[in-house]
Amino acid sequence: MQTGPTKKNIDPGSVLAQTKTEPNFGMENLKDNSQSHKNSKQRNSIEMKQELFKTKKDYFNDGSDVQQLNNDENNSNTAYEFLRKAIPLPGAMISSFAHLYAFSSHILNPSNNERIAADSQALTVSKVALVSNCLLQTYEALKKNRLVEAFSRFIEPLFIVAEKRVEDLGLARGIGLGISQLVGSQEGIVNELAKQKLGFDPTKKGEAQIPTMGQDLDLNFSAFKKLFAESVKGGLGKNRRFLTGLSIDNIKDKSSKFLSEFNLASISDLFKSNEDDYRERFKTLLKSSGLQHIKDLFQGNPQLDKGHTDALSGYLMIIGSLMGYMDKASKGILYKIGGTIRNLGGTVADIALFGHKDPDFNISSMFLSVNTVMDMVQRFIPAKMLNVILPWSNFSMAAYNIGVSIYLNRSNKKSNEGDEIEYHDTDIAPKSQLKFQDEFNKQGKNRSMVSMLAA
Repeated sequence: MQTGPTKKNIDPGSVLAQTKTEPNFGMENLKDNSQSHKNSKQRNSIEMKQELFKTKKDYFNDGSDVQQLNNDENNSNTAYEFLRKAIPLPGAMISSFAHLYAFSSHILNPSNNERIAADSQALTVSKVALVSNCLLQTYEALKKNRLVEAFSRFIEPLFIVAEKRVEDLGLARGIGLGISQLVGSQEGIVNELAKQKLGFDPTKKGEAQIPTMGQDLDLNFSAFKKLFAESVKGGLGKNRRFLTGLSIDNIKDKSSKFLSEFNLASISDLFKSNEDDYRERFKTLLKSSGLQHIKDLFQGNPQLDKGHTDALSGYLMIIGSLMGYMDKASKGILYKIGGTIRNLGGTVADIALFGHKDPDFNISSMFLSVNTVMDMVQRFIPAKMLNVILPWSNFSMAAYNIGVSIYLNRSNKKSNEGDEIEYHDTDIAPKSQLKFQDEFNKQGKNRSMVSMLAA
Protein backbone atom coordinates (compact mmCIF):
# COMPACT_ATOMS: atom_id res chain seq x y z
CA MET A 1 0.00 0.00 0.00
CA GLN A 2 1.36 3.38 -1.00
CA THR A 3 1.54 5.62 2.08
CA GLY A 4 3.77 8.44 0.85
CA PRO A 5 5.56 9.91 -2.18
CA THR A 6 8.37 7.96 -3.85
CA LYS A 7 10.57 8.54 -6.87
CA LYS A 8 7.93 6.89 -9.03
CA ASN A 9 5.02 9.05 -8.07
CA ILE A 10 6.58 12.49 -7.36
CA ASP A 11 5.57 15.24 -9.76
CA PRO A 12 8.76 16.64 -11.37
CA GLY A 13 7.42 20.15 -10.75
CA SER A 14 6.78 19.45 -7.09
CA VAL A 15 8.83 20.93 -4.31
CA LEU A 16 9.55 17.36 -3.28
CA ALA A 17 11.37 16.73 -6.58
CA GLN A 18 15.17 16.54 -6.45
CA THR A 19 17.02 19.67 -7.66
CA LYS A 20 20.63 20.39 -8.44
CA THR A 21 22.50 22.24 -5.70
CA GLU A 22 26.05 23.31 -4.99
CA PRO A 23 28.20 20.49 -3.56
CA ASN A 24 28.12 20.13 0.16
CA PHE A 25 31.17 18.16 1.23
CA GLY A 26 29.87 17.49 4.71
CA MET A 27 26.68 16.01 3.39
CA GLU A 28 28.54 14.04 0.72
CA ASN A 29 30.76 12.44 3.36
CA LEU A 30 27.68 11.56 5.39
CA LYS A 31 26.07 10.03 2.32
CA ASP A 32 29.26 8.07 1.55
CA ASN A 33 29.37 6.67 5.07
CA SER A 34 25.67 5.79 4.92
CA GLN A 35 26.10 4.14 1.52
CA SER A 36 29.13 2.21 2.77
CA HIS A 37 27.17 0.96 5.76
CA LYS A 38 24.28 0.01 3.51
CA ASN A 39 26.57 -1.91 1.12
CA SER A 40 28.11 -3.73 4.06
CA LYS A 41 24.69 -4.82 5.29
CA GLN A 42 23.78 -6.01 1.80
CA ARG A 43 27.00 -8.05 1.53
CA ASN A 44 26.33 -9.66 4.90
CA SER A 45 22.77 -10.44 3.86
CA ILE A 46 23.94 -12.00 0.58
CA GLU A 47 26.55 -14.09 2.36
CA MET A 48 23.95 -15.34 4.85
CA LYS A 49 21.56 -16.28 2.04
CA GLN A 50 24.37 -18.09 0.17
CA GLU A 51 25.30 -20.01 3.31
CA LEU A 52 21.65 -20.87 3.96
CA PHE A 53 21.23 -22.01 0.36
CA LYS A 54 24.38 -24.11 0.62
CA THR A 55 23.12 -25.71 3.83
CA LYS A 56 19.77 -26.51 2.25
CA LYS A 57 21.46 -27.85 -0.86
CA ASP A 58 23.73 -30.10 1.17
CA TYR A 59 20.81 -31.33 3.24
CA PHE A 60 18.46 -32.03 0.38
CA ASN A 61 21.32 -33.20 -1.95
CA ASP A 62 19.66 -34.94 -4.88
CA GLY A 63 16.08 -34.06 -3.88
CA SER A 64 15.23 -37.42 -2.36
CA ASP A 65 14.84 -35.90 1.09
CA VAL A 66 12.36 -33.35 -0.25
CA GLN A 67 10.39 -36.13 -1.87
CA GLN A 68 10.44 -38.08 1.39
CA LEU A 69 9.11 -35.08 3.31
CA ASN A 70 6.31 -34.64 0.78
CA ASN A 71 5.46 -38.33 1.00
CA ASP A 72 5.35 -38.15 4.80
CA GLU A 73 3.05 -35.12 4.63
CA ASN A 74 0.76 -36.84 2.12
CA ASN A 75 0.64 -39.97 4.26
CA SER A 76 -0.17 -37.86 7.31
CA ASN A 77 -2.99 -36.09 5.46
CA THR A 78 -4.34 -39.40 4.18
CA ALA A 79 -4.38 -40.86 7.69
CA TYR A 80 -6.02 -37.72 9.02
CA GLU A 81 -8.74 -37.76 6.34
CA PHE A 82 -9.39 -41.44 7.05
CA LEU A 83 -9.82 -40.78 10.78
CA ARG A 84 -11.95 -37.72 10.06
CA LYS A 85 -14.38 -39.86 8.04
CA ALA A 86 -14.12 -43.07 10.07
CA ILE A 87 -14.56 -41.72 13.61
CA PRO A 88 -17.39 -39.17 13.98
CA LEU A 89 -20.31 -40.52 11.92
CA PRO A 90 -19.73 -44.31 12.18
CA GLY A 91 -18.86 -43.94 15.87
CA ALA A 92 -22.12 -42.14 16.60
CA MET A 93 -24.17 -44.73 14.71
CA ILE A 94 -22.46 -47.72 16.35
CA SER A 95 -22.91 -46.25 19.82
CA SER A 96 -26.60 -45.63 19.04
CA PHE A 97 -27.09 -49.31 18.24
CA ALA A 98 -25.21 -50.28 21.40
CA HIS A 99 -27.55 -48.19 23.56
CA LEU A 100 -30.63 -49.51 21.74
CA TYR A 101 -29.41 -53.05 22.47
CA ALA A 102 -29.02 -52.21 26.16
CA PHE A 103 -32.46 -50.59 26.14
CA SER A 104 -34.11 -53.66 24.61
CA SER A 105 -32.30 -55.94 27.10
CA HIS A 106 -33.90 -54.04 29.99
CA ILE A 107 -37.32 -53.98 28.35
CA LEU A 108 -37.25 -57.77 27.87
CA ASN A 109 -36.37 -58.23 31.55
CA PRO A 110 -38.20 -55.44 33.40
CA SER A 111 -37.86 -57.06 36.83
CA ASN A 112 -34.08 -56.71 36.78
CA ASN A 113 -33.16 -53.76 39.00
CA GLU A 114 -29.40 -53.90 38.46
CA ARG A 115 -26.92 -52.73 35.87
CA ILE A 116 -26.16 -55.37 33.25
CA ALA A 117 -23.24 -56.04 30.92
CA ALA A 118 -25.02 -54.32 28.03
CA ASP A 119 -25.04 -51.05 30.01
CA SER A 120 -21.29 -51.17 30.49
CA GLN A 121 -20.71 -52.11 26.85
CA ALA A 122 -22.87 -49.30 25.53
CA LEU A 123 -21.18 -46.81 27.88
CA THR A 124 -17.74 -47.94 26.69
CA VAL A 125 -18.67 -47.64 23.01
CA SER A 126 -20.06 -44.15 23.59
CA LYS A 127 -16.93 -43.12 25.48
CA VAL A 128 -14.65 -44.31 22.68
CA ALA A 129 -16.73 -42.53 20.01
CA LEU A 130 -17.04 -39.27 21.98
CA VAL A 131 -13.42 -39.12 23.12
CA SER A 132 -12.07 -39.95 19.65
CA ASN A 133 -14.21 -37.23 18.09
CA CYS A 134 -13.18 -34.69 20.74
CA LEU A 135 -9.48 -35.41 20.21
CA LEU A 136 -9.89 -35.15 16.45
CA GLN A 137 -11.58 -31.76 16.85
CA THR A 138 -8.83 -30.68 19.26
CA TYR A 139 -6.24 -31.48 16.61
CA GLU A 140 -8.19 -29.57 13.96
CA ALA A 141 -8.49 -26.54 16.24
CA LEU A 142 -4.79 -26.53 17.12
CA LYS A 143 -3.85 -26.68 13.43
CA LYS A 144 -5.63 -23.35 13.01
CA ASN A 145 -4.27 -21.82 16.26
CA ARG A 146 -7.79 -21.85 17.75
CA LEU A 147 -6.67 -22.13 21.36
CA VAL A 148 -10.04 -21.58 23.08
CA GLU A 149 -11.86 -24.11 20.89
CA ALA A 150 -9.05 -26.64 21.36
CA PHE A 151 -9.31 -26.21 25.13
CA SER A 152 -13.07 -26.82 25.07
CA ARG A 153 -12.63 -30.00 23.02
CA PHE A 154 -9.74 -31.23 25.14
CA ILE A 155 -11.40 -30.99 28.57
CA GLU A 156 -14.48 -32.96 27.46
CA PRO A 157 -12.67 -36.33 27.42
CA LEU A 158 -11.36 -35.70 30.95
CA PHE A 159 -14.92 -35.83 32.27
CA ILE A 160 -16.17 -38.47 29.82
CA VAL A 161 -13.45 -41.02 30.63
CA ALA A 162 -14.08 -40.64 34.38
CA GLU A 163 -17.85 -41.13 34.03
CA LYS A 164 -19.16 -44.50 35.27
CA ARG A 165 -22.92 -44.02 34.83
CA VAL A 166 -24.66 -43.88 31.47
CA GLU A 167 -27.28 -41.52 32.86
CA ASP A 168 -24.63 -38.86 33.58
CA LEU A 169 -22.87 -38.70 30.21
CA GLY A 170 -24.80 -35.53 29.38
CA LEU A 171 -23.65 -33.88 32.60
CA ALA A 172 -20.07 -34.97 31.89
CA ARG A 173 -20.08 -33.19 28.54
CA GLY A 174 -21.69 -30.00 29.83
CA ILE A 175 -18.59 -27.92 30.57
CA GLY A 176 -16.76 -28.66 27.33
CA LEU A 177 -19.93 -28.30 25.23
CA GLY A 178 -20.76 -25.04 26.99
CA ILE A 179 -17.40 -23.52 26.08
CA SER A 180 -17.81 -24.80 22.51
CA GLN A 181 -21.20 -23.09 22.33
CA LEU A 182 -19.61 -19.82 23.42
CA VAL A 183 -16.86 -20.17 20.82
CA GLY A 184 -19.41 -20.82 18.08
CA SER A 185 -21.68 -17.99 19.17
CA GLN A 186 -18.95 -15.34 18.96
CA GLU A 187 -17.18 -16.56 15.82
CA GLY A 188 -18.56 -13.75 13.69
CA ILE A 189 -17.38 -11.15 16.20
CA VAL A 190 -13.94 -12.76 16.44
CA ASN A 191 -13.54 -12.66 12.65
CA GLU A 192 -14.54 -8.99 12.48
CA LEU A 193 -12.23 -8.09 15.36
CA ALA A 194 -9.40 -9.88 13.56
CA LYS A 195 -9.97 -7.64 10.54
CA GLN A 196 -9.99 -4.54 12.72
CA LYS A 197 -7.22 -5.33 15.19
CA LEU A 198 -4.93 -7.48 13.04
CA GLY A 199 -5.68 -6.13 9.58
CA PHE A 200 -6.55 -9.41 7.80
CA ASP A 201 -9.55 -11.66 7.21
CA PRO A 202 -8.98 -15.17 8.69
CA THR A 203 -12.05 -16.54 6.86
CA LYS A 204 -10.79 -15.62 3.41
CA LYS A 205 -10.07 -18.66 1.27
CA GLY A 206 -6.38 -19.02 0.63
CA GLU A 207 -5.56 -16.41 3.27
CA ALA A 208 -2.09 -17.16 4.61
CA GLN A 209 -2.54 -15.22 7.83
CA ILE A 210 -4.39 -16.59 10.84
CA PRO A 211 -4.34 -15.28 14.41
CA THR A 212 -1.76 -16.72 16.76
CA MET A 213 -2.97 -18.67 19.79
CA GLY A 214 -2.41 -15.65 21.99
CA GLN A 215 -4.36 -13.45 19.59
CA ASP A 216 -7.14 -16.05 19.43
CA LEU A 217 -7.43 -15.95 23.21
CA ASP A 218 -7.53 -12.15 23.20
CA LEU A 219 -10.12 -11.96 20.40
CA ASN A 220 -12.39 -14.56 22.04
CA PHE A 221 -12.20 -12.78 25.39
CA SER A 222 -13.16 -9.48 23.76
CA ALA A 223 -16.05 -11.15 21.92
CA PHE A 224 -17.19 -12.87 25.14
CA LYS A 225 -17.33 -9.55 26.99
CA LYS A 226 -19.31 -7.96 24.17
CA LEU A 227 -21.93 -10.73 23.93
CA PHE A 228 -22.30 -11.04 27.70
CA ALA A 229 -22.69 -7.28 28.21
CA GLU A 230 -25.30 -7.07 25.43
CA SER A 231 -27.24 -10.04 26.84
CA VAL A 232 -27.36 -8.45 30.30
CA LYS A 233 -28.23 -5.00 28.95
CA GLY A 234 -31.08 -6.38 26.82
CA GLY A 235 -32.65 -7.98 29.88
CA LEU A 236 -35.60 -10.36 29.72
CA GLY A 237 -38.14 -7.97 28.17
CA LYS A 238 -38.89 -7.02 24.60
CA ASN A 239 -35.32 -5.76 24.06
CA ARG A 240 -33.65 -9.05 24.99
CA ARG A 241 -31.00 -10.34 22.63
CA PHE A 242 -31.66 -14.10 23.01
CA LEU A 243 -34.67 -16.28 22.14
CA THR A 244 -36.03 -13.22 20.36
CA GLY A 245 -38.82 -15.14 18.63
CA LEU A 246 -40.41 -16.25 21.90
CA SER A 247 -42.41 -13.12 22.63
CA ILE A 248 -45.94 -13.56 24.01
CA ASP A 249 -47.59 -12.17 20.89
CA ASN A 250 -45.42 -14.22 18.57
CA ILE A 251 -46.02 -17.40 20.55
CA LYS A 252 -49.79 -16.85 20.38
CA ASP A 253 -49.69 -16.11 16.66
CA LYS A 254 -47.45 -19.02 15.61
CA SER A 255 -49.12 -21.50 17.96
CA SER A 256 -52.55 -20.58 16.64
CA LYS A 257 -51.43 -21.05 13.05
CA PHE A 258 -49.72 -24.34 13.90
CA LEU A 259 -52.80 -25.78 15.63
CA SER A 260 -55.09 -24.72 12.79
CA GLU A 261 -52.83 -26.27 10.13
CA PHE A 262 -51.50 -29.28 12.02
CA ASN A 263 -51.95 -32.47 10.06
CA LEU A 264 -50.52 -35.68 11.50
CA ALA A 265 -51.25 -37.59 8.31
CA SER A 266 -48.80 -35.32 6.48
CA ILE A 267 -45.99 -37.49 7.85
CA SER A 268 -46.77 -39.80 4.96
CA ASP A 269 -45.47 -37.06 2.65
CA LEU A 270 -41.98 -38.19 3.58
CA PHE A 271 -42.66 -41.43 1.71
CA LYS A 272 -45.08 -40.26 -0.99
CA SER A 273 -43.14 -37.24 -2.18
CA ASN A 274 -41.63 -37.36 -5.67
CA GLU A 275 -38.53 -35.59 -4.38
CA ASP A 276 -35.41 -37.78 -4.35
CA ASP A 277 -33.69 -35.56 -1.78
CA TYR A 278 -34.90 -36.31 1.75
CA ARG A 279 -34.07 -32.74 2.71
CA GLU A 280 -36.66 -31.45 0.22
CA ARG A 281 -39.13 -34.00 1.55
CA PHE A 282 -38.59 -32.68 5.04
CA LYS A 283 -39.23 -29.11 3.86
CA THR A 284 -42.50 -30.31 2.35
CA LEU A 285 -43.40 -31.98 5.64
CA LEU A 286 -42.76 -28.77 7.58
CA LYS A 287 -45.19 -26.85 5.38
CA SER A 288 -47.92 -29.49 5.16
CA SER A 289 -47.86 -30.32 8.88
CA GLY A 290 -47.79 -26.74 10.13
CA LEU A 291 -44.39 -27.21 11.79
CA GLN A 292 -42.99 -24.42 9.63
CA HIS A 293 -44.67 -21.96 12.03
CA ILE A 294 -42.78 -23.49 14.95
CA LYS A 295 -39.54 -23.22 13.01
CA ASP A 296 -40.29 -19.55 12.28
CA LEU A 297 -41.00 -19.04 15.98
CA PHE A 298 -37.64 -20.49 16.98
CA GLN A 299 -35.74 -18.63 14.26
CA GLY A 300 -36.24 -15.31 16.02
CA ASN A 301 -35.02 -11.89 14.98
CA PRO A 302 -31.51 -11.99 13.43
CA GLN A 303 -31.21 -8.22 13.84
CA LEU A 304 -31.18 -8.67 17.62
CA ASP A 305 -29.88 -12.21 18.05
CA LYS A 306 -26.32 -12.26 16.75
CA GLY A 307 -25.18 -15.38 18.59
CA HIS A 308 -26.74 -14.41 21.93
CA THR A 309 -29.02 -17.48 22.07
CA ASP A 310 -26.11 -19.86 21.52
CA ALA A 311 -24.14 -17.94 24.15
CA LEU A 312 -27.02 -18.31 26.63
CA SER A 313 -27.03 -22.08 26.11
CA GLY A 314 -23.29 -22.10 26.81
CA TYR A 315 -23.67 -20.15 30.07
CA LEU A 316 -26.40 -22.54 31.28
CA MET A 317 -24.46 -25.67 30.33
CA ILE A 318 -21.33 -24.58 32.19
CA ILE A 319 -23.11 -23.33 35.32
CA GLY A 320 -25.43 -26.33 35.47
CA SER A 321 -22.67 -28.90 35.02
CA LEU A 322 -20.46 -27.31 37.69
CA MET A 323 -23.38 -27.24 40.13
CA GLY A 324 -24.41 -30.82 39.31
CA TYR A 325 -20.91 -32.14 39.92
CA MET A 326 -20.93 -30.69 43.44
CA ASP A 327 -23.53 -33.26 44.49
CA LYS A 328 -23.16 -35.91 41.81
CA ALA A 329 -22.09 -38.80 44.04
CA SER A 330 -25.24 -38.75 46.19
CA LYS A 331 -27.60 -37.47 43.46
CA GLY A 332 -28.80 -34.83 45.91
CA ILE A 333 -30.64 -31.56 45.40
CA LEU A 334 -27.71 -29.72 43.76
CA TYR A 335 -27.34 -32.61 41.34
CA LYS A 336 -30.98 -32.29 40.33
CA ILE A 337 -30.98 -28.50 40.09
CA GLY A 338 -27.62 -28.31 38.32
CA GLY A 339 -28.54 -31.10 35.92
CA THR A 340 -31.80 -29.35 35.10
CA ILE A 341 -29.99 -26.07 34.38
CA ARG A 342 -27.57 -27.95 32.15
CA ASN A 343 -30.54 -29.49 30.30
CA LEU A 344 -32.14 -26.07 29.91
CA GLY A 345 -28.93 -25.02 28.19
CA GLY A 346 -29.37 -27.99 25.87
CA THR A 347 -32.99 -26.98 25.23
CA VAL A 348 -31.94 -23.46 24.24
CA ALA A 349 -29.35 -24.94 21.85
CA ASP A 350 -32.01 -27.28 20.36
CA ILE A 351 -34.36 -24.34 19.81
CA ALA A 352 -31.65 -22.45 17.91
CA LEU A 353 -30.84 -25.57 15.89
CA PHE A 354 -34.48 -26.17 14.89
CA GLY A 355 -34.72 -22.54 13.79
CA HIS A 356 -31.68 -22.98 11.52
CA LYS A 357 -32.36 -22.79 7.78
CA ASP A 358 -30.59 -26.10 7.07
CA PRO A 359 -33.07 -29.07 7.16
CA ASP A 360 -30.41 -31.50 8.38
CA PHE A 361 -29.87 -29.41 11.50
CA ASN A 362 -33.65 -29.26 12.01
CA ILE A 363 -33.89 -33.05 11.90
CA SER A 364 -30.90 -33.38 14.20
CA SER A 365 -32.49 -31.04 16.76
CA MET A 366 -35.55 -33.30 17.02
CA PHE A 367 -33.48 -36.26 18.19
CA LEU A 368 -31.36 -34.07 20.45
CA SER A 369 -34.54 -32.65 22.03
CA VAL A 370 -35.72 -36.18 22.88
CA ASN A 371 -32.44 -36.72 24.72
CA THR A 372 -32.69 -33.37 26.52
CA VAL A 373 -36.22 -33.97 27.82
CA MET A 374 -35.58 -37.59 28.83
CA ASP A 375 -32.31 -36.67 30.52
CA MET A 376 -34.08 -33.96 32.53
CA VAL A 377 -36.87 -36.32 33.64
CA GLN A 378 -34.58 -39.18 34.68
CA ARG A 379 -32.85 -36.99 37.29
CA PHE A 380 -36.05 -36.95 39.33
CA ILE A 381 -36.67 -40.70 39.18
CA PRO A 382 -35.73 -42.28 42.56
CA ALA A 383 -32.16 -43.57 42.42
CA LYS A 384 -33.25 -47.06 43.52
CA MET A 385 -35.45 -47.54 40.45
CA LEU A 386 -32.65 -48.65 38.13
CA ASN A 387 -35.10 -50.79 36.16
CA VAL A 388 -36.64 -47.49 35.00
CA ILE A 389 -33.58 -45.22 34.89
CA LEU A 390 -31.34 -47.52 32.86
CA PRO A 391 -33.64 -48.31 29.90
CA TRP A 392 -34.76 -44.68 29.93
CA SER A 393 -31.16 -43.41 29.85
CA ASN A 394 -30.04 -45.85 27.17
CA PHE A 395 -32.89 -44.85 24.87
CA SER A 396 -32.06 -41.19 25.58
CA MET A 397 -28.42 -41.70 24.61
CA ALA A 398 -29.44 -43.60 21.45
CA ALA A 399 -31.56 -40.60 20.39
CA TYR A 400 -28.68 -38.27 21.22
CA ASN A 401 -26.16 -40.21 19.13
CA ILE A 402 -28.55 -40.39 16.17
CA GLY A 403 -28.98 -36.62 16.33
CA VAL A 404 -25.22 -36.13 16.57
CA SER A 405 -24.61 -38.44 13.59
CA ILE A 406 -27.02 -36.42 11.42
CA TYR A 407 -25.40 -33.17 12.52
CA LEU A 408 -21.86 -34.45 11.90
CA ASN A 409 -22.80 -35.92 8.54
CA ARG A 410 -24.09 -32.57 7.33
CA SER A 411 -21.18 -30.61 8.82
CA ASN A 412 -18.58 -32.91 7.26
CA LYS A 413 -20.39 -32.89 3.92
CA LYS A 414 -20.41 -29.08 3.83
CA SER A 415 -16.72 -29.04 4.75
CA ASN A 416 -15.81 -31.60 2.07
CA GLU A 417 -17.77 -29.69 -0.58
CA GLY A 418 -16.00 -26.47 0.35
CA ASP A 419 -19.20 -24.68 1.35
CA GLU A 420 -18.86 -21.35 3.09
CA ILE A 421 -19.05 -21.67 6.87
CA GLU A 422 -21.96 -19.69 8.26
CA TYR A 423 -21.19 -17.36 11.13
CA HIS A 424 -23.46 -15.23 13.23
CA ASP A 425 -23.70 -11.71 11.90
CA THR A 426 -22.15 -8.96 13.98
CA ASP A 427 -23.03 -5.32 14.54
CA ILE A 428 -19.39 -4.26 14.82
CA ALA A 429 -18.87 -1.47 12.30
CA PRO A 430 -16.25 -2.51 9.72
CA LYS A 431 -13.22 -0.29 9.21
CA SER A 432 -11.21 0.06 6.03
CA GLN A 433 -7.55 -0.88 5.87
CA LEU A 434 -6.74 2.71 4.88
CA LYS A 435 -8.25 3.94 8.12
CA PHE A 436 -6.10 1.47 10.03
CA GLN A 437 -3.02 2.76 8.24
CA ASP A 438 -3.97 6.34 9.07
CA GLU A 439 -4.45 5.43 12.72
CA PHE A 440 -1.12 3.59 12.75
CA ASN A 441 0.70 6.54 11.18
CA LYS A 442 -0.93 8.93 13.63
CA GLN A 443 0.17 6.78 16.55
CA GLY A 444 3.68 6.66 15.07
CA LYS A 445 3.83 10.46 14.84
CA ASN A 446 2.62 10.79 18.42
CA ARG A 447 5.30 8.38 19.60
CA SER A 448 7.96 10.33 17.64
CA MET A 449 6.86 13.62 19.23
CA VAL A 450 7.03 12.10 22.70
CA SER A 451 10.53 10.81 21.96
CA MET A 452 11.66 14.24 20.78
CA LEU A 453 10.26 15.93 23.88
CA ALA A 454 11.91 13.34 26.11
CA ALA A 455 15.25 13.97 24.39
